[in-house]
Amino acid sequence: MRGAGVTTEVALTAGSFVPYYSYAGNLAVAGSVGPMTTAGTSQSFAYSIVGADPACADGRDPSTGNSCGIHIHAGTTCADDALGHYYTGVVTADPWVTVAYTSDAEGVAIGSLTVNTGGSSLEVEGRAMIIHAYDGSRIACALLGTGVSSPVAHATAFVPYFNNPGFTVSGAVSPMTTLGTTQTFSYALSGADPLCSSGADISVSNSCGVHIHVGTSCTADALGHFYTGSVTVDPWTSIAYTSSATGEVGLAEVAVDTGGYSGDVAGRAFIVHGYDGKRIACAILTSTTELGLPPPAPPLPPPASESDSEDDGGSATVGIIVGLLFVVLVVGMIVYFKFFRKPQMPPPPPDMTPSGQVLTEIKVSA
Repeated sequence: MRGAGVTTEVALTAGSFVPYYSYAGNLAVAGSVGPMTTAGTSQSFAYSIVGADPACADGRDPSTGNSCGIHIHAGTTCADDALGHYYTGVVTADPWVTVAYTSDAEGVAIGSLTVNTGGSSLEVEGRAMIIHAYDGSRIACALLGTGVSSPVAHATAFVPYFNNPGFTVSGAVSPMTTLGTTQTFSYALSGADPLCSSGADISVSNSCGVHIHVGTSCTADALGHFYTGSVTVDPWTSIAYTSSATGEVGLAEVAVDTGGYSGDVAGRAFIVHGYDGKRIACAILTSTTELGLPPPAPPLPPPASESDSEDDGGSATVGIIVGLLFVVLVVGMIVYFKFFRKPQMPPPPPDMTPSGQVLTEIKVSA
């Protein structure tokens, strides 16, 4: 959300859906909502999602509140209660009551909707987009944003935690994007704890955890979990990976509201925990601008100025004229020597006698 009083509208999108923080079912929504455009105080948006409730194939249940709903909520986090439906200003009755998606038998839902919320796009930006199940429960959440992202962070160079060398974890946490104060990141690992193949041990703190910590080093204590600002309760307690029997962790995605912005997260330690909750691996989160990326290509030469262009044109013209004169000269010489110049014959040899003697003409005067 931005400052009130600004009238410029922006297009919004919501992607990177995560399970609603209190949802424990099997539905896993993915896809996107958007672009969401605003005309007056009405938001129009398209949606294309998978993993929605297949029970919504016949539409919503009108007797159940929020059945198959796809709604903007007042909250601005996916890690806690998203509060109620968003509407404001002159709109005093909930406009979301009948707004719903219809899926197919596989949970795929595609469509478009328009809802007058009473708010501008700037007032809607940053709020939670919630997907509901057929029974009205909240199953997925994503935050509405402009798509103009903060710097992206990555963690790749994993090393064993400084006082626990028993595991050799490799892989990547990438990309980690920030919207508001929520970090969304994907990760895939090898060499993690195979005991996490059945998930975390809920009776053990940090079991199978993947967490951002306060510390900024992998050679010393990484300190506790990172959260700050308005987030006063540790948001990392339930964040954990599930491995294979060989310690492989397939690609997964997590969103956590830490209360911090992208600049607050960059440079901190990303820690992988074992099944017993101990820290087994560490890598430092590095923002895109800090990575050793190849330098940009050298800039192209500046375009020639108008005066340069004219000089180049004059030089080219002179060259053409000189070339033509040379050709004319050569052709003229050829024509002259072939058609106009008479060849000079050598003088006839002196008269010879059959014996080879030279005859000399003697003139006698009369």
